[in-house]
Amino acid sequence: MEKNKDKIIQISIFVVALLLGFGLGFLVFADRNQVEDLLEGAEQEVGDLNLQNNNLNASDSTISIVAEQAPGISVAVDQVVLNNDGWIVVYDDLNDQPGSILGARYYPAGSYKNISFELQVGTTAGNTYYALLHSDDGKIVNSTHGTYEFDPAKDLALTDPTGKKIQSLFTTNSPSARGI
Repeated sequence: MEKNKDKIIQISIFVVALLLGFGLGFLVFADRNQVEDLLEGAEQEVGDLNLQNNNLNASDSTISIVAEQAPGISVAVDQVVLNNDGWIVVYDDLNDQPGSILGARYYPAGSYKNISFELQVGTTAGNTYYALLHSDDGKIVNSTHGTYEFDPAKDLALTDPTGKKIQSLFTTNSPSARGI
């Protein structure tokens, strides 16, 4: 029985040594071209990911919104230019930054002037709001409130070349303050 135990230990040591030898031999004598091909493939995949992310950098996309608006459920936009299909998304203010989403509207790539759209949650007098441009991933999202295409987790905010979000701020005043 003792001899069998010794043989098992010897065989185990031999197998481990054999595997280590093959592993070290592969590392030392591997064809450099295969390693370079592997690295080039990985670099290409990273490059492809960077190209996809650069779609969010839409330097020619712009938005200009009416600076002062009446409170309510619609927002007036002076002009918007979208290089690709996308969204205008209106946020309330949270500590001088975009907070909760009040509504979003999809627009195909193009230039639009003097448009308006309804929000899901209306604005109130005396507050600041943000209109941001977002990309469109083209997928439909089902929620408890219905079927929507806008998904803030996937339809990301567009940025300019410096990395700043493309946005326009506006405030709401009472209708009498605007002479309405």
